[in-house]
Amino acid sequence: MNCSIWVDGSIKQTNASVANNTNTNFVVTYTFGSHVWWINCSDGSTTNVSGTRSLTVKSAPSGGGGGGGGGGGYTSAHGLSIRSIDHQYTKIGTRKDVLISVDNTGDYTETNVKLALVCPASLSCENATIGSIDRGSEKNVTIGITGNSVGTFVLKAEARSDNAYASQEFYFTVQPECEKNSECANNEECSNWRCVKLSCQEGYTIKDHACVKITAEEQNISENITHVFNLTMVEEATNVGEEFVLLVLMDGKPAGGIPVIVNFPNGASNTFYSDKNGYVHISADQPGEYSAYIQGYMPTKLSGMVKEKPASQKPSTTTNEQPSKPPAEQPKPMNTALIIAIVLVVMIAGGLALAWYLFKQKKRW
Repeated sequence: MNCSIWVDGSIKQTNASVANNTNTNFVVTYTFGSHVWWINCSDGSTTNVSGTRSLTVKSAPSGGGGGGGGGGGYTSAHGLSIRSIDHQYTKIGTRKDVLISVDNTGDYTETNVKLALVCPASLSCENATIGSIDRGSEKNVTIGITGNSVGTFVLKAEARSDNAYASQEFYFTVQPECEKNSECANNEECSNWRCVKLSCQEGYTIKDHACVKITAEEQNISENITHVFNLTMVEEATNVGEEFVLLVLMDGKPAGGIPVIVNFPNGASNTFYSDKNGYVHISADQPGEYSAYIQGYMPTKLSGMVKEKPASQKPSTTTNEQPSKPPAEQPKPMNTALIIAIVLVVMIAGGLALAWYLFKQKKRW
């Protein structure tokens, strides 16, 4: 494996025989001041880069006392470092907030500190202004990153002040929002790893992640969605040759011109329109089940069963007909007025006879 140590953006040493999982030493001479370094290794097919680290080289402080010899002087320095950043993940088109910590590793307060991200063109990265960081202190900054392309990328965070610099690389993976339509809402389709809302032209509707033409029945439902329809059977045919009479009601009132679908026993169907009074007349010309409903309004469905018309009965040929006898003459009832007249005559005659009898008796006495 070929590994190199980079210091302040330049290769300082390379070792082409580094064994995997084996400690390898690089000896580098630094000048006084702040420096950043990282390791880059490649096996010919894969390249990995370590995190960026920073260090500050200072002169030894001057010694004293005891009459001994003097020592060298101490040189103060500026320094910044960025802590290691974990591998970050997000969905395509989604913003990911990444927390980045910047430390002041120098001897002075660092002023005008800014944090920037070095990103590929397929990502949208923000920058941040930190301001000042006191000696020995740290500041945390949240920076937003939006992935516009699926894949894994190496990003670099860079912190700069007026006198110091530090950087840290990290991995950023953008995952697809979808890989197939079923992973999106019904009114969306999966396109370029994203769920995209569908927009259909007039006369089409969305079904199962696609634009499909609206049927006549669906169109009728859409136009009449604010109305309430009812279909009632006024007259029901029971035998062939009779007729069904249906009544169409819209919002409780008879409605004309409403299409009614009628299914016949032989499997055929036809469309009838209600007359101005809301009636539909259907001739039952075949036996079997009839059904009818208002077009686009299946809950109104009605049905009826029609039977063959019963055959007329013929006189039996096995029985001997006997000649009919004329009925016996019955006495005719007397006229009521005649009876009353007879009664009156009898009463008058009786009265006259009684009067004559009494007259005779009186004369004898």
